[in-house]
Amino acid sequence: MFGRSTNHDRETDDDDTNLSLLNKTQAYLRIVLTAQVPDSFLVAAWSEFYRVYNELIRRAVAARGVLLRETDIEDCAQEVWMSVARHLVHFRHPKERPGLRAWLYRLVQTKTADVLRKRSRIPLAPTEVADASAVQSNARRAVDPWQMLLVETILDDMASRESPLDCRIFRMRVFDGCAFDEIAESLRITTPATRYRFGRMLRKVRDRIAVYTGSSLDRRSRRSVAG
Repeated sequence: MFGRSTNHDRETDDDDTNLSLLNKTQAYLRIVLTAQVPDSFLVAAWSEFYRVYNELIRRAVAARGVLLRETDIEDCAQEVWMSVARHLVHFRHPKERPGLRAWLYRLVQTKTADVLRKRSRIPLAPTEVADASAVQSNARRAVDPWQMLLVETILDDMASRESPLDCRIFRMRVFDGCAFDEIAESLRITTPATRYRFGRMLRKVRDRIAVYTGSSLDRRSRRSVAG
């Protein structure tokens, strides 16, 4: 997860908004893709880019691991890096929002979806849910992995300021796929109180997502967590 601020996370954030590393990496790839030999300065830039973003990519692939076999996760990460090598030269960094990370997550989503289609292991539109494990699988499938990571990061950051009970209800609903009546029974509060506390947290999380990305949870994600 992105989690609390660390030196590594600060490096990632800085590089995502500072075009210097991106520009050098794109220059390296343009040279390599035309079968020329880059200088050591650009080779170092590519190595640094890989170091900074490799963990982020692998965490994003792993976040979708509930849908993937363990042996597929490494292959997916490698496929993402192959796409980065081919297509990063065409990327244009948008202003005033974290565009590079969003672009990388779209690559992750595409590659994991490709694996799932090939495996045909999970139906895209199940007609019914038989048990709690299926509920959890449906919830995680419905929410984009990048948004799940972002929500977890936001919750970690909010934990010291928000009600522990509200945070627990939100986690049980979003990450564990629990029904409201299950949560209420587990925490020994009423179902209406559970819904109210969840809704209050959901609004706060949406507001934080909007600040971070310029948009809120997508429509599909809102249905998944608020249903």
